[in-house]
Amino acid sequence: MRDCYRLTISLVFASLITACGGGGGDSDPGQPSGPSTPPDPARVPPTLVYTVNKTAVFEGEEIVFDMSDSTSGSSGSREILIEQVSGTPATRLSDINSEAFRYLAPEYDQDIEENLRFQLTVRNGNQDTDSELVEILVKGVSGAGTAVAQYTPAIDLIVGNGNSVNGLGGGLNAQYVIGAQTINDGTTDSVQLQAFGITDTNQFSDFEDNTTITFGETYPSITYLETEALAFTLLNTFVDEIAVLSETANKYWWVTKKDINQTGTQAGEFSADDSIDIDAPCFSRGRTSTGINFIWVGQRDIGFSTVELEPIEGDGRVVGFNDTVVPQLQNGRSLCFLYPTELAESLVEDDPFTPRIPDLIGIDYNSAEIVLIADTDLDGTYEEIDSFNFIENQPANMKILDVIPVGTPSQVPRSLFVLLTDGEHIGNHALVQLNQEESTGEIHLVPYTWTEGVPVALLHGNFGGVEVLNQYIEDLVVVRQTSGTSLFFDNITDRASNTTAIDIFADPVEFELDAGAGSAVKVWGANNAAEAILVSYPDTGIIKLYNLTEIYERLYNY
Repeated sequence: MRDCYRLTISLVFASLITACGGGGGDSDPGQPSGPSTPPDPARVPPTLVYTVNKTAVFEGEEIVFDMSDSTSGSSGSREILIEQVSGTPATRLSDINSEAFRYLAPEYDQDIEENLRFQLTVRNGNQDTDSELVEILVKGVSGAGTAVAQYTPAIDLIVGNGNSVNGLGGGLNAQYVIGAQTINDGTTDSVQLQAFGITDTNQFSDFEDNTTITFGETYPSITYLETEALAFTLLNTFVDEIAVLSETANKYWWVTKKDINQTGTQAGEFSADDSIDIDAPCFSRGRTSTGINFIWVGQRDIGFSTVELEPIEGDGRVVGFNDTVVPQLQNGRSLCFLYPTELAESLVEDDPFTPRIPDLIGIDYNSAEIVLIADTDLDGTYEEIDSFNFIENQPANMKILDVIPVGTPSQVPRSLFVLLTDGEHIGNHALVQLNQEESTGEIHLVPYTWTEGVPVALLHGNFGGVEVLNQYIEDLVVVRQTSGTSLFFDNITDRASNTTAIDIFADPVEFELDAGAGSAVKVWGANNAAEAILVSYPDTGIIKLYNLTEIYERLYNY
């Protein structure tokens, strides 16, 4: 944001007229001397003072001019004027007020840059004026979607926001997007986290004003990042906290936001409250009830461990680790996803007198297998009780790319959505829905496979299908890197007749999404009607916004 000032200085000259009178032979008694003429008051011109939200924008982005700090000079009144004088016409939006104006940058649908010029003027009651020409650079980007930002180096999107995060508003996820940026200082790489946002009107915000969010540390690498890291409350409203894991550093950091502005803004700095050394951490799952004093940490080529927490405070918060890492399943698996649940009674037996720690569904990222884990002998440690593939005749070279869980041990339905690929454009790719029966806990797999287009991200949200107004009915999107299209799975579950029914999805619909995608998250949709998709392109550093509601309406005439 830039404040621009220009002061016009007027030099006012006053003439002093002296009338001469009195006796003397040279005086003319027939011409009496009149009163002296008073000096003209100083005429001070107005001064233009303005701010503009951005001097460089992408096509379709909002431009805001604010001239409310301009002065009227010696006149008691002023008028603020604005006019675009060159460039492709921008769309004039409704004014914020009589001295602050909004425009929407033009759209080009091609890779182009253009300078738009705007004449800003303040005019007072004396008709004196002060003006300035202001240039706004507009960047046009070809292809589908809307470019909203560009970063150098490119951003790897990790955490999105959305209308339906945890089924509730508020919380860290609902406020801002988090991405990772690899920075090189000339000798070594480090990873810096960045926060930015998409508003409910699809406008990009980098939180420059009183909503600045910063991160106090950089990291040697980031293997996994999780919100809702340690804390848990009965309403499932998690605090602003993040778990950052690094395999190369063998480290787990618990990071929380400090100095939160109490005026309702999002300002604050994230910095580490605590950390613990643990070998090859690749996943973290926070505790799922206030009665659990540990978390689960998956470890690559090791298995997983539990990490004990300090005593729980009265509000359900924890204070950090007590530095006790308890090895659990140490059989060489890469359990880089762990899901607390309740397994079928046929697999585990309950003892009414001995509580059992939560059962787990694990996913081995090496073998691409589902692993069922439980404390079968009730001694407080876990054992593997079964494992199996996701799809029949599963190719050996398929790898796990992404996993999204739905539900907790106390909720139904409970499902996992798992994305697999062999990494080849023409190859083997699959989205598998793992469902648990409400009454028995039995597991059922629903696979969808395709052979063209490498996936890079799996998203779960209300993207504008038949239940666009029901934020608890969430669709699926598979973002693909190589085909120029991605896949939309519309959730058609009849929640009206069965609130606990397993999600049912229509056959996928392809929609245009530019090739080259590297990462993606879901974000606020326009006017909160549905959620949108934010996609980062590593080759250019550009971040694009895709609104699926418009795509759905076009495909289905709805």
